[in-house]
Amino acid sequence: MRRIFPIFFSKKEKFIGHNPASSIAIIIMLSLGFICVISGLMLYGIDENSGIFAFLYNNYNELKFVKSIHEVSANLLLIVAIIHICGALIDKFIHKNDALNSMITGYKLTKNDESVKANLAQKIFCLVWILAIIAAFLYILNRDNFILKSHALKVDYSSQNAVFAKECGSCHMLYPPFLLPKKSWEIMMANLENHFGDDASIDEEANQNILNFLLANSAQMNSNKTAFNILKYAKNDQNIAITKNEYWIKKHRKIDEKVFLRDDIKSKANCTACHKDIQNGIIQKSLIDYEKIKR
Repeated sequence: MRRIFPIFFSKKEKFIGHNPASSIAIIIMLSLGFICVISGLMLYGIDENSGIFAFLYNNYNELKFVKSIHEVSANLLLIVAIIHICGALIDKFIHKNDALNSMITGYKLTKNDESVKANLAQKIFCLVWILAIIAAFLYILNRDNFILKSHALKVDYSSQNAVFAKECGSCHMLYPPFLLPKKSWEIMMANLENHFGDDASIDEEANQNILNFLLANSAQMNSNKTAFNILKYAKNDQNIAITKNEYWIKKHRKIDEKVFLRDDIKSKANCTACHKDIQNGIIQKSLIDYEKIKR
C-alpha cells in the first residue's frame, strides 16, 4: 500500500518514471478513453448514420444502452483525470518531486539525485506520436474522411410511390413517412377535405395507395432514432401535426418563435428551410443550417 499510494504516507520516494499510483491512473484513463471513443463513434453511427459504425443506424432501440456507456465512461474519465492532476500537484508542491518538470524537459532526478534524460530513440518515438496526433486531428477536420463520413442514402420517394410524390409534393414538401405513427396517417388520410384548413381531397384509389405507402413506412416500421422517439413522445394518438409531437417540440425548444415567422422560413412546418435533404428521408445534425437559425 505504501508503494501504491505514496502521497498518503509519510515515507517519500522518488521514481524514475511515474509513481505506482500515477501508473494505475494512466492505465485507467487509457482504458476509459478507449471505451469513450469507441462508444462515441458507435453513437455517431446510431444517431447520424455516419462514420465507421453507420451500419448500426437502424438498430437504435436495441443499442440505446451505448449512450449510457458513453456518458458513464466520459464522466469517469474526467473524474480520474482530476484526481490524477491533484496527485501530480501534491507530488510537485508537497513532496517536491520533479515529475511535472520531467514531462516538459525530459529530465528527471532519481533516488540518488542523478539526472535521467530521454535517449534519442525515446525522443524520436515521442516526436512521431505528436506528429501522428496532429495528422489525425487535421484528417478528421475533413468531414469526408472514412471515420466521420455520412453513409445516409437519399430516398427517391417519386420512384417509390409516384402518386404520393405527385399528390403530396404538389402542395408542400414531402414529409418522410417515419415522422408520424400509423394512427396519425390513418386519421389524416381519412379527412383530407379538411387538411389543415384546406381541401386536399383526392380520389379513393389514390387515397388508398398513398395510405398504404405511408403505413408501410411509418414510425413503427423504422428503427432509426427519429422514428423511435416520435413514437416514444406520441402521447396523443389523434395528433396529425408533426410539429405538435413532443419530440419535435423538445428538439426545437431553444429556437425563438420569431425565427419560424421569418419570410425565409414562414412556418414550423417548413422543415426544408433548415434541414437539407429531409425530403429525401435524411435527418442529420451535420445537414442543419444553423446559420439560418441564428440570423
